[in-house]
Amino acid sequence: FHEWMTGTGILYLKDRLPQVGTVFTTHATAVGRSLAGNNRPLYKNLTSYNGEEVAREFNIISKQSAEKLAAQQADAFTTVSEITAKECSQFLQKDVTRVTPNGFEDTFVPSGSQFDDMRTSGRKKLLDVAESMFNQQFGDDVFLVATSGRYEFRNKGIDLFIDSLGALNRSDKINRPIIAYLLIPANHYGPRKDLKSDKSASDMAFGSKYLTHNLH
Repeated sequence: FHEWMTGTGILYLKDRLPQVGTVFTTHATAVGRSLAGNNRPLYKNLTSYNGEEVAREFNIISKQSAEKLAAQQADAFTTVSEITAKECSQFLQKDVTRVTPNGFEDTFVPSGSQFDDMRTSGRKKLLDVAESMFNQQFGDDVFLVATSGRYEFRNKGIDLFIDSLGALNRSDKINRPIIAYLLIPANHYGPRKDLKSDKSASDMAFGSKYLTHNLH
């Protein structure tokens, strides 16, 4: 079971089918995410924080409780780095069984000409969206850059990404257009209908020409 959202499965098995072995993995604690996301020095002051007090401050008591119980009740408890292991010990009062370094299985990444074909297809799709949004054509020299991940403005470096784009915008050394994408699953209610129907955004009265999805 990964992260606090699935931790109740461990508690269910512990109650109904305890002979099944369980493993709980956290990539970062809920308390740690909240501290870092609010510009609080996480690792510098790690041992001075009380997990329950921080959870109360940021109104994440349920998350903290579920995560702590899952970690303590699982037969094995893992995390992805030595530094996060210290975070777990402090906030969840449970030492990890083992550190399993973060990574991903790369066998699903295509190789050779298949990779080139998929890259070309993906680039075309991104450009199609941009051209529909801005109602203009972009040449082959356009440079595409993107960031993605959970919607955590500081923890995921979205603020640094935007600041870097600002620095590029002010630079006199850039001689090609750059289109940046923030591929982040935020609180939206689906893609804009005008983009899905290939209708130019300039024909529609939307609040922002930079959004591909309707935000709540």
